[in-house]
Amino acid sequence: MSFLIVIAGKSPQLWAQSVTSGDIVGVVADPSGAVLPNATVTLKSDEKGNTQIQSTNAHGVYRFSLVPPGRYTVSVAAAGFQKANAPAVVTIGQAVTVNIALAVGEATSTVEVTDEAPLLQTENADVSTNFSETQITQVPNPGNDLSYIAQTAPGVVQNTQGGNGNFSAYGLPATSNLFTLNGQNENDPFLNLNNSGATNLLLGNNDVREATVVTNGYSGQYGTLAGANVNYVTKSGSNNFHGNALYWWNGRALNANSFFNNQNGAPRPFVNANQWAASFGGPIKKDKTFFFVDTEGLRFVLPTSTNVRIPSPQFQAATLANLANVSPASVPFYTSLFNLYQNAPGAGRATPLTNLGCNGFTDANSGLGISQPCSSAFTSTVGQLSTEYLITGRIDQNIGNNDRLFGHFRTDHGFQATLTDAISPLFNLGSTQPQYEGQLEETHTLGANAVNQFIASGQWYSATFNLPNLQTALQAIPFRLAFAGGAFSSLGREINIVPQGRNVTQYQFVDDFSITKGAHSLKLGLSFRRNDITDFDPGIGSIGASQGTTLQNFFNGIGGTYFQSFPSKPSQPIALYALGFYAQDEWSVKPNLKLTFSLRGEHFSNPVCQTNCFGRLSGDFLSISHDVNQSYNQAIVSGQNQVLPNYTAVEWLPRFGFTWTPFGLKGTVVRGGFGLFADSFPGTVADQLLSNPPLQAGFNIAGGNLSPGVPGNQAQLAAQSNAAFHAAFANGGTLASIQNAVPGFTPPTINTVASRIQNPRYQEWNLELQQALGQKMSLSLNYVGNHGVHEVVQNPGLNAFCDSNCQGQLGTTAGHFGDLPTTATDPRFSTITEISSAGVSNYNGLTASFTRRTTNLTVQANYTWSHALDEVSNGGILQFGQNTNFSPINAFDPFNLRSNYGNSDYDTRHYFSLNYVYTVPRKFGPSALFGGWVVSGTAFARAGLPFTVVDSNAFGILQGFNYGFTNITSVSVPANLSGTGGHTCTASAANPATPCLLGSNFSPAVNGFGQQRRNQFTGPSYFNTDLSITKNFKIPHWEGALLGVGAQFFNVLNHPHFDQPDADIASPTFGSVINPVSSPTSIFGSFLGADASPRLIQLHASITF
Repeated sequence: MSFLIVIAGKSPQLWAQSVTSGDIVGVVADPSGAVLPNATVTLKSDEKGNTQIQSTNAHGVYRFSLVPPGRYTVSVAAAGFQKANAPAVVTIGQAVTVNIALAVGEATSTVEVTDEAPLLQTENADVSTNFSETQITQVPNPGNDLSYIAQTAPGVVQNTQGGNGNFSAYGLPATSNLFTLNGQNENDPFLNLNNSGATNLLLGNNDVREATVVTNGYSGQYGTLAGANVNYVTKSGSNNFHGNALYWWNGRALNANSFFNNQNGAPRPFVNANQWAASFGGPIKKDKTFFFVDTEGLRFVLPTSTNVRIPSPQFQAATLANLANVSPASVPFYTSLFNLYQNAPGAGRATPLTNLGCNGFTDANSGLGISQPCSSAFTSTVGQLSTEYLITGRIDQNIGNNDRLFGHFRTDHGFQATLTDAISPLFNLGSTQPQYEGQLEETHTLGANAVNQFIASGQWYSATFNLPNLQTALQAIPFRLAFAGGAFSSLGREINIVPQGRNVTQYQFVDDFSITKGAHSLKLGLSFRRNDITDFDPGIGSIGASQGTTLQNFFNGIGGTYFQSFPSKPSQPIALYALGFYAQDEWSVKPNLKLTFSLRGEHFSNPVCQTNCFGRLSGDFLSISHDVNQSYNQAIVSGQNQVLPNYTAVEWLPRFGFTWTPFGLKGTVVRGGFGLFADSFPGTVADQLLSNPPLQAGFNIAGGNLSPGVPGNQAQLAAQSNAAFHAAFANGGTLASIQNAVPGFTPPTINTVASRIQNPRYQEWNLELQQALGQKMSLSLNYVGNHGVHEVVQNPGLNAFCDSNCQGQLGTTAGHFGDLPTTATDPRFSTITEISSAGVSNYNGLTASFTRRTTNLTVQANYTWSHALDEVSNGGILQFGQNTNFSPINAFDPFNLRSNYGNSDYDTRHYFSLNYVYTVPRKFGPSALFGGWVVSGTAFARAGLPFTVVDSNAFGILQGFNYGFTNITSVSVPANLSGTGGHTCTASAANPATPCLLGSNFSPAVNGFGQQRRNQFTGPSYFNTDLSITKNFKIPHWEGALLGVGAQFFNVLNHPHFDQPDADIASPTFGSVINPVSSPTSIFGSFLGADASPRLIQLHASITF
């Protein structure tokens, strides 16, 4: 008897065949090693019973393409040789290599092989990580969120900063990652973020069989976005009934209190978090029809930990006394504001700030800022209820040996506690979010060497946001009030951005065709996706906001910069689509050398408004006429169907990859590639251009009376300007004519786009060395680089100016502020925000990955050294950081974008990630006690993330002179740095007595945008490890059934996770760490303000069969 020679093993990095399937490939040879052409190879599904048959080609090669994930048996028969059977496991993102040597004779022999995936990737250069069902179900996952699976992939940097996108991969934006479920895009068409349910978690962990994370996909099927492709395939039924029931619970008694709660004397917040899942699947008709159903859900009271600053009793009394003299009509309004602060839950624990918290304000009469405090602080732990549940179902049908079909349906419902306001529940923000989707996939085998796979899918969901009772909230305060330097917590915190949201309908078609011709595997593919959107975002800004209000102005009844827009309709219909297509040749030049050539084309549509609601300027702002005598209806191009005036028709994206096994080194593989990748231009740009005059005019009011009860207040001035503008627009009104009719008219703001827009494009490359360490381990070293061009840049300062009034407020001594002119470039407008594709980025990184996989132990560890640089991070629209510091997403100097070039928001030089699953072997003692233990966990460690020291006082002043965003929190005026170089902050800055940044080393931005390179300071390092322990018991009289009990320990060491220090020199807590950070998903949802930083213990129980 001869032995079968099979190359097999397991690797953390695999290559994809399609986003829902894999391949089985191999060579059939005789005992001498000579290849056997025309051998009959049969592939049979062990789970569903269907078969496929092929013959080896002239080179003895066979290949089954686009094979669904699962367990299979490969059988080979040839005249004069013994028949051989070998098991194989197909996973998405993998080509399983099964090489078979047949023995001479007539008897059938069964060969022994490992059923794991290849240890070394010899077929393709794609950089990919596969996660098995065991890893998905056993590795601790906070919230059981599907996107969390990608966090331990090589090159991934977890977003702990509370911003947009859960991770960045190899220095690319966190908004550049594409998620698919059964081939259907699971991304928001506006934000380029993964879709999620009401808790902002992507539920379905119990519904998913496998996942793969592709970070450099040189194969042509990868497109739409340039970052990671995260692909999921759902579970299906089989010839055996199987299922599970799972439950997790967490309560306050199981949790540690957070570092800052303990520091500030705040109690542990109330918690009652419940999560569950259950599934069942099996045959409807053996070998033909199968079903699988799953339900999941969670319900929890959201625990928060929020730093709150409120006016001190001394400030309240002094302010009311002063207003009684200077603005008596303001007193009732101010009394109402102070009552809101005084009645905030936890306000009784407030203590005065040690530095008085006056941000430079003083009042000799009351002693404020001299001996009396302006603000007091406390930690709020108020909570809100969030709920979500999911139901899925799948039917699989083996139509015949050449056709397979499945359909999958999913519905998700719940209520999202979007924002829990620390001052009053009147200002809580919430959203009810229903979702329905489905996928239909058919795979057809054409002859012996060709396969076609077709996927049709559809989706509808609603995500609209509002306050519980908007009118009641508006009676409490009719606009948002925010203070410079965060002197006091804002009132009506997000009231100025509601109502907002959208209803989205999506349908999508994907077709992949594969044919093998000799040494070539040829593939063609086409994908089409369309989104029809009812956009409620005209509501953003429809309620006013007075921001950057200084204590001096507030003390005297004056507001900061007030913005309000006036939409003509509450919603607008928007549509966009994407068309992708590719051709590819995988060429096996020699047994040890494989080349891949692919060309992908991407056509991203220009978003359209079905009511022609877009407006913009006629060209690049600095190039158009700024004649003040030109009428507004000539300067503004309104009634546009398309959002972009000139947009790239097709992105042509060539790619090349290779794998080479050096002669005589069977345990070594060298792999690499180079290719072009593109992001679709963010659809959310449509939001900005439909919020333009004349359909939705917005106005900035610099200064003015704050109280609605005082004539000439800010809200009144904005409404008067809107009425005057609309009355004049249709009749050819000019700035002068409107000002003559309405003295005090304030020009409108406008958002516009550059005359030529291109998609963000990235050149990506890598070179990798893989080395097998025996049969169970592998080590790889992978250099990865990329260079981005045409990245999105928002510039909200092109019409900014700084005249003598501005310079006086800033204390300018140079006679000018940077390169800002002393008059507005175009006096017909206030703030101009222009969107262009002008940014660049660079990344270089080296990743070392180690994998060990045995029967009982799976370990995957990665270390990356890297450096990422750019001018604006995270795709230029959405901020990566939204915790203590909000990441600036625009050029500081509006006329010098290149001066922004510096470390990316997700740049971290050292990053380590680990996941492991260990089934403890029973070597002694009774099985009931010592058997069935499973220990699993994750670990993350990184260096600090970068930030910029800013001056919000200067920013607030410049906002009154046409600089900065109107509805985005982004302080973008750097402070002046005394000396050179950056600084790394450590955990010691969490002690208020030892800030890591000192005010004496910085000075206000008085003469220009501060002398400081962007993102040269770094926050504290981060370390976290989670642990899961489960004990499984066999259930008597129920074959194969297990009862599991155990616990998951998130932040098991209760290690404090510190955010960056407060980077605003105008803030009373400047230089100190005042907030914790945690993973982007948690058992309390994601992006909801929960404090998941301390140790959390989640009990769990399960039944599986």
